[in-house]
Amino acid sequence: MAVGRCVKTGKMPGSRLFRFGGGGGILRRGRLLALAILGPVFCFVSCAEKKAGDPSSAAPAVDVVQAIDAAPAVDAASAADAGELRFYEYKKKRLNYPPKGEDFPYNFKGLKDVRIVEALTGEYSINRTLSNYRVFGTDLGIIFDRGEEIFIAFGDTFSGPGFTGDWRSNVLAVSSDRDASDGILFDRMISTKLNRNAIELLHARRQDNIEMTVIPTGGFSIGDTLYLCYMSVRHWGEPGKWDCNYGGLARSRNNGQSWEKLESPRWDGQGIFVQLCPVKYQGYVYFYGIGGGRTGPVGLMRVREDRVEDKSAYEYFSGFEENLPLYKSGEGAEENAARVIPGPAGELSVMYSPYVDEWLISYLAAENLIMRSSKTLEGPFSAAHIIAKQSDYPGLYGAFMHPVYTKEGGKTVYFLTSFYAPIYNVAVMGAELVKQDP
Repeated sequence: MAVGRCVKTGKMPGSRLFRFGGGGGILRRGRLLALAILGPVFCFVSCAEKKAGDPSSAAPAVDVVQAIDAAPAVDAASAADAGELRFYEYKKKRLNYPPKGEDFPYNFKGLKDVRIVEALTGEYSINRTLSNYRVFGTDLGIIFDRGEEIFIAFGDTFSGPGFTGDWRSNVLAVSSDRDASDGILFDRMISTKLNRNAIELLHARRQDNIEMTVIPTGGFSIGDTLYLCYMSVRHWGEPGKWDCNYGGLARSRNNGQSWEKLESPRWDGQGIFVQLCPVKYQGYVYFYGIGGGRTGPVGLMRVREDRVEDKSAYEYFSGFEENLPLYKSGEGAEENAARVIPGPAGELSVMYSPYVDEWLISYLAAENLIMRSSKTLEGPFSAAHIIAKQSDYPGLYGAFMHPVYTKEGGKTVYFLTSFYAPIYNVAVMGAELVKQDP
């Protein structure tokens, strides 16, 4: 156990409310490239109180968001206090979004009781990632597993506030905690033998218009080998848009301690298979793909597990023939792949839900996190149901799911969501699926 880390059934040292951070910075992951006036801050109840809640801790009844947005630049301490109030307003919310109505023949009808469960990263998350792993701020939280171990991959990571300090393009946590209802504890983060500081897995050149960063987009395992899907980002463009060199796979044969970028397979940065979301099913690895940014549609390809490193073995979904999915390979198959979901789409996550007996896909669509379902991996997909709105949780993106982080046969789903404002870090969120009455 990490020194100073909270056991989920115990208490954090110190006061009931915690926060971390302060200062401003550039909203890199948001592609806004705008100066952040407010510092990154989190506020949470102690581990012992987090399940039950504490009505006495309610923030003052003020329009916090309006007050912060209207406030001029102030000193770091005042900005930190304002940021704390804003995030605590987030954590108090339990939201229900109205279903789309009749959507025959799909069982999935929407989500309810959407809420923030606990901080996953940041100094006063239950993982105390600054003290333990030199991670002040990070994003994403892509979940995959091998046996009993769960791996969580993060994107651009910094040791200081305002996107300062030690910049690592990607880091990886390992956990054996299979209960997300009160947060997820890390067993460790991948580090060197010298210390416990989280290390960069996949090197990035950090040169604008050459290779700015290398960001994980998905992960999976085959036998004892771990794979990360990643994108090589050449340039951050307008909000929601960025240019990529390519999308590819990296491999680890020592349980994530070191990684090798594979020369093949790789997909051109101008195509639709740059940001890949893998799903293993019936001896195949299926990859949902989008291009650079968050504006394009979603494509689908697959490959047999034993040929995942052979690009010539990949097949691209091209539509249906007599109601059966049709996959093609060879010349032109990649370029002519069908679009299974229209854009805009960003930060994909896919899993099967036994509760609704359908495949679920979550992603950021323009401003809001949404979820769709399908009877098959190829679709057609249901109407888009809201997971969370940007207006309710400003700065949110990503809803990364995994079957291990569900309860009641998949009725309750937990997912990892990032925030740029008021904080650049990841939180565990939860919701209940609503299904069609029998």
